[in-house]
Amino acid sequence: MEKQNPFSVYDFLGYLIPGSVLIYSLHIINQIENPDRLIFKELTIVVNDFQFEKFFVLIVFSYILGHFISFFSSITIERYANWKYSFPSKYLLGMNHKGYWKTARNWTDYGWRIVLVIILAPCVTLDYFLGPKLAFSRFYQQSMDPFLQDITKSKIRKLINHISPEHSTDLDDEKLSQYDFHRIVTHYSYETSRNHQSRMSNYVALFGFLRNTCLIFNVLTIYSMAYMLLNGTDNLIFPVMFTLATYLSFMAFMKFYRRYSLEGFMVLLISNIERTVPNHT
Repeated sequence: MEKQNPFSVYDFLGYLIPGSVLIYSLHIINQIENPDRLIFKELTIVVNDFQFEKFFVLIVFSYILGHFISFFSSITIERYANWKYSFPSKYLLGMNHKGYWKTARNWTDYGWRIVLVIILAPCVTLDYFLGPKLAFSRFYQQSMDPFLQDITKSKIRKLINHISPEHSTDLDDEKLSQYDFHRIVTHYSYETSRNHQSRMSNYVALFGFLRNTCLIFNVLTIYSMAYMLLNGTDNLIFPVMFTLATYLSFMAFMKFYRRYSLEGFMVLLISNIERTVPNHT
């Protein structure tokens, strides 16, 4: 595999752009609603006059902010998606999922799920009405056909058998669904197929970017609604626009999240496990 630049595509899509989007979105809202606010007037001067030193600081700050956004989106947007729909690697194989609330193991889990619903209220609300109710979820939660499911499970069992024979005994669907088998499949697929490495990396960058974007629009929806209520305005353009953008970003995130898992499975299906993995017997 060719060496990657330390500053990769994910740094731009996953960190720099989301951080910049959040800063400039807040800037635009405040320019329209309150153009005299000092911090945003300063931002306008930096952008218009292109003051290099301050512009460089702004880029660095956007990049740092992007890391925080990425972290919080992974424990909110991605966590919600996994709790609500299960992991793509599992619903692709038609494995049963109990649902958002029934997968909670204790009261602490219930508590975190309640907190997540409150924090992600714009995204959760639209997902509730447009996802399962109006079947929008079929665009991003489609499983593989039964034939592909069967041969994929067979190849997963064969891969596990080659890696650790003692753990492959009586590995039925129920037991397999309890394992984090996709982590093994992903690493195997990435290491054994150079032709698919760039595609898998691009999918990671895209679903990471869209996951961050979803969180940003979710935050902007709450911010614009709070701003509207606190200032007594009736401008619904921003809340409506950001709410729709939140769910569109969520659907796009789920789409590439699924494609990333599907790509790993397809590489596994066409690979020769006997040649690439030594049998530990």
